[in-house]
Amino acid sequence: MLIGERISLRVATKSDAEMLLGWYNIPEYWGDFYNVWPTSIEAVEERIRKWHENEGNLYIITDRATSEPMGTGGYYSPHAASYRTVFPDFEVWYHVRPQFRRQGVASQTARLLIN
Repeated sequence: MLIGERISLRVATKSDAEMLLGWYNIPEYWGDFYNVWPTSIEAVEERIRKWHENEGNLYIITDRATSEPMGTGGYYSPHAASYRTVFPDFEVWYHVRPQFRRQGVASQTARLLIN
């Protein structure tokens, strides 16, 4: 678990799949042009499993005071394993639920993942 001032990041598990499926099927969660994620419980469970296998991680962003889930964030290596010596980079990403946007949640998530 990564702990910040207001939020904490915990690794997503299979038990989070139903919650994530609900978020993934709400267009406001992704925005108008980004609803491309899995839309079945099996696909979400597979996505969680693959994050752990591909040199990355998927975290659930939670409010430290209430433990309420606020969104997701994570990192991954966008390049195939055969290119890691040439491109040893990682991408950091996050999605914040609409009601928690513009409150510094994404900024704190990025700082925790980078640090």
